[in-house]
Amino acid sequence: HGANSASENLPRSRRTLTRHRLTPAALPSMSHSDLFKKVQESEGDDRKKAAEELATAVQGSGLKGSPLIEELKTAMNANGKKDGPLREAAFAAVAALCKKSTPATEAYLVSLLGEVLNGLSDKLKPVQVEADLAVHAFAEMANGSAIQALVPVCIENIDSTKKWTTVVGALMLLGELADKAPQQMAPCLTDLMPLMSSCLTDLKQQVKDQAKSTMHKLLDTVGNKDIEKVLEDLVVNMMDPTKTEETIHKYAGIVFVQVVTAAALAAVTPLLKRGF
Repeated sequence: HGANSASENLPRSRRTLTRHRLTPAALPSMSHSDLFKKVQESEGDDRKKAAEELATAVQGSGLKGSPLIEELKTAMNANGKKDGPLREAAFAAVAALCKKSTPATEAYLVSLLGEVLNGLSDKLKPVQVEADLAVHAFAEMANGSAIQALVPVCIENIDSTKKWTTVVGALMLLGELADKAPQQMAPCLTDLMPLMSSCLTDLKQQVKDQAKSTMHKLLDTVGNKDIEKVLEDLVVNMMDPTKTEETIHKYAGIVFVQVVTAAALAAVTPLLKRGF
């Protein structure tokens, strides 16, 4: 009652403002496009805050019917040195979106992985840095349900026509997927092993190092205790073909108790091919 009396003592114009003051929920919200433009117009910490603001808005409203995904793709594919800041902004936005993703928005975000991996090979260092943050955000976001969409994109980017930085990023993401969803990744070994064999003997040391790390994680998905003890030998053999005969002898001494799944067979196929 006291509050009402105080309000009544105010001039009419002041009373009107008091009664009709807009709450945050009532304030007009900015569109995804406007918020992305805000990211583009910002730098440093301000850009990070703007990207988080965009991600929060998308987290609440979703991406269905939004032009944002196409706008991000266009920005990431923009060519030329002058478009560097635009690409930076796009990768910063993608990283923020991945960190605040929901099952509904993740389905849209996975379509951006190809552009993000290519960004690792951008000619401008600041763009590469933002792309790297976006790839790691993808790794944090990714789960078993996204594997069917993500693995083919990684395979496509583990190619001799791609720059080594892009190949390393794709390998890293495969390793993270193997860590997070081993059961879903195990069936993918059939397609992945030939690529891994090639990467383990790549001329670029960074590719070999990442391939070795990823290979261990992929082999951990096999889940066959009979061959667990010789998996390290398999990796060594793939990196050094002179060890083939020695490794084959070790495998020949294994007594298989568990059922040999397609994943387990895929793991030893490179060795068998070299042996013959």
